[in-house]
Order: sequence, then structure tokens, then C-alpha cells
Amino acid sequence: MTITGILKTEKRINPINRCPVHIVTTAEFERFRATYVTLFELAKERGVHHLKLKSELEGRGIKPALDQKSLYATFYRREAIDLTDQKRRQNPEKLKNPI
Repeated sequence: MTITGILKTEKRINPINRCPVHIVTTAEFERFRATYVTLFELAKERGVHHLKLKSELEGRGIKPALDQKSLYATFYRREAIDLTDQKRRQNPEKLKNPI
């Protein structure tokens, strides 16, 4: 994810061997986690099977935010999920299978 620029790195000097290394700062990692969520993490948070959740998200028009094939994981934007959750709460009569 650092190669693609999804996670920004900073160049620092390794204190042991004095060689430059690229690191992801805690702040950058927290920014990423606040922006994106994996399918498995979201399924665990909601207490549902990941395949059921994936089907529900697809039905709501929410697509993975990052390339699944190159990352070997499914990431969604938290904002997109929160937005559709908010809309569903405002129109509860339209709920078929609430998550």
C-alpha cells in the first residue's frame, strides 16, 4: 500500500544501523484506519458473516474502494458505509434485511 501511495511514508534513519528506512507513522496509519475498513473487520463489528455483508453492501451500491486483487483484501470507505447507514435509518420502512 505504500508503493501505490495509499499509505504515505516518511524517510527516517534506523537508530541501529544508521541506514535510511521508509516508515508509516502512527498518525498516518490511524488516518488510514479512520478512512478505510476491511470487509472482515466490518463484518466482525456488526456480528454478521462477511459474505452476507458483502452481498448487502453490493445491494446498496457500495463497492470496494481499493483494488482487491493487488491488496489481497477488500477495503471500503467508512464514509460510504456510514452515509448509506444514515439514509437507511432515516427511511426504516425501506429496510429489507437490516445489518
